[in-house]
Amino acid sequence: MDSRCPPVTACLLFALTLFLACAIRTSDGTSEWDLTAICSHTVEKDLCVKFLRSDPRTDSSDPPLLSIVSIELSLKHAQGLLVTFTSFRENSTSAVLAKSYGQCVSNYLVIIDGLNKAYGFSNGKDYDNVIKATPPLSLDSSCENA
Repeated sequence: MDSRCPPVTACLLFALTLFLACAIRTSDGTSEWDLTAICSHTVEKDLCVKFLRSDPRTDSSDPPLLSIVSIELSLKHAQGLLVTFTSFRENSTSAVLAKSYGQCVSNYLVIIDGLNKAYGFSNGKDYDNVIKATPPLSLDSSCENA
């Protein structure tokens, strides 16, 4: 997904990651997952489906792979936003804006760290810790108006 997407997209994916981790823990082994049903638990359902469909693995994924895919997509998007906010901070001529963008840079470093941890836990099928490692949604939403 390109970096022009609003920060709320990353927020959407964090929520999706949490949902998937919970769904995997309670899954009865069903491999057929309806993305619309999964994404109905997010703020932007259509964007969620489109985002997940952007990865070719989604169509043939089971819940554990879908967890990995959603975390990888979230990481890629968060890294793009980190680059964007870093650029805004470095090129800002306003001290107030530079400070605001700097806070977003700090937030996205925390988000990326949490997603990296969640990725490792998801790879190890440790879904309780995926949930614990997923960054708080407030970190992303605080940069929506930056």
